[in-house]
Amino acid sequence: MLSKIGQDGSLSDRVAEEVVRYIQDNRLKVGDRLPNETELAAALNVGRSTIREAMKQLANSNVVSIERGRGTFVKDRPGQVDDPLGFRFANDKKKLLVDLIELRLIVEPPIAALAAERRTQEDILRIRDAQAEVERMVALGVNHGAADAHFHATVAEATQNSVSSSIVPVLNRSVDLVISISGQSSLDRTMQYHRDICQAIARGDAKAAEATMRAHLEDHRNFIFAVFGRTSIG
Repeated sequence: MLSKIGQDGSLSDRVAEEVVRYIQDNRLKVGDRLPNETELAAALNVGRSTIREAMKQLANSNVVSIERGRGTFVKDRPGQVDDPLGFRFANDKKKLLVDLIELRLIVEPPIAALAAERRTQEDILRIRDAQAEVERMVALGVNHGAADAHFHATVAEATQNSVSSSIVPVLNRSVDLVISISGQSSLDRTMQYHRDICQAIARGDAKAAEATMRAHLEDHRNFIFAVFGRTSIG
């Protein structure tokens, strides 16, 4: 249920907060539809223009997606903007790429180990599906960046740690950068690493999952150094 609006903050801010509370209280999932503008205005005792302003705020914060003629829907990773760290404004893309992979080396191998320790059967199926989707995209000859990033995000989700599953998608901005310079040259190795990571997690082998994820990311880093040279970066 939606509550009447209190007195703290601007009206549109308070409406936005109430809509977020509604999403949380009703455990709405990605793609679930929200009440329409008229229903929200009546429930919250505010004007439709205030509802529209609040929805714009929530759309800008990646909480909802407004689709003309269809309605307003809960988005994936609500509240997380597409580029929270401002990577698109980095002047030195080569250094950004190496820095991202360096940070991934610190973060993702232990995440893979934790995923192997905590994964459920459903997690194993999701990771396998994500791995298969990468291979399908590669076989079609289309950009597999989103599928690759989804594979790594699915591994993070298997840790049952909500923070790791939020951080990894941000760090995986390096995936498209790697693909843009490597083309098809490292695809066979990437797919084999993914298979090995998936198998290690499925059998609950934390050490193998961690070591294979580390080797996978080190392979990316070595490729970048081979292309640009170590001295030309940073």
